Amino acid sequence: MNEPRSISLLKSISYRLFGTMTTFVGCYLFTGKVVLSVGVGIFDFFAKIVLFYMHERAWVHVPEAIHKLNRAVRRIERIEKS
Repeated sequence: MNEPRSISLLKSISYRLFGTMTTFVGCYLFTGKVVLSVGVGIFDFFAKIVLFYMHERAWVHVPEAIHKLNRAVRRIERIEKS
């Protein structure tokens, strides 16, 4: 399955909205400081969008990597048999 990059980006943003709300609330409950909590939430939002997007794009390549690995193993097995 080759998912378009735009879908990966939209999934990243929607996931981060929920995660950022959780981070904001947790930080506020811990510190009681709204400004600090907003700052942490904003940093968290953008940093984790980038990380999640990279993670999603890496997983797109997993089936291709497995296929290449299987071909290499078959080649080695043929060499060992001869």
